Amino acid sequence: MEKDRAKQIIVSLLQKSLVGQLDPSSNFKPQVVADAIADKVNFEKSYVNVKHELIIKDIISAKQEIKAEMDKLSPDQTLLKNFIHGKLAAYDEILAALNK
Repeated sequence: MEKDRAKQIIVSLLQKSLVGQLDPSSNFKPQVVADAIADKVNFEKSYVNVKHELIIKDIISAKQEIKAEMDKLSPDQTLLKNFIHGKLAAYDEILAALNK
C-alpha cells in the first residue's frame, strides 16, 4: 500500500513538472519511472531495516557473551566486574537508542 502511494505521488510530480517539455511522439511513461523509483526506495529502506536488525542482534550477542564472562570471574575481581557492568550499561544505552 505504501509503495502504491509513493508511485502515485511520483507520477503526479512527473506529470506536473514535465508538462510541455516532452515531445508528444515520445514513449515516455511516468508510471515506468515511478515504478523504478519506488522499487529503489523500497529496496533501500529494506536494506536499512535489515542492517538495523543485524546491528541489534550483534549487540545482544556481545552482551550475552560478556555476561557469561562476568559470571566466570571470582568475587575478588571487583575492578574487572565494575568495568563489565559499565560495558553492559553502554550496550543497554545503545540498544535503547536504536529502538527509539
